[in-house]
Amino acid sequence: MAKYKLTSETPSGFLIFILLLWAYGIIAWIVNLVKLLGCDFEAPYKDEIIHLIGLVPGASMITCWF
Repeated sequence: MAKYKLTSETPSGFLIFILLLWAYGIIAWIVNLVKLLGCDFEAPYKDEIIHLIGLVPGASMITCWF
């Protein structure tokens, strides 16, 4: 895993990108959890499975759109 040393020379665009990426990840995880809690848990289980996979950090960035 790459480690970045944040100094005064670090481009502000890079810092904004990292902050926006973290914010998107947190919001996507919350949206995914809300959608999972709203599922009916009756057959077919496609939506439930997708949103359960989305509880894995990082995967929610994709599964929150389903």
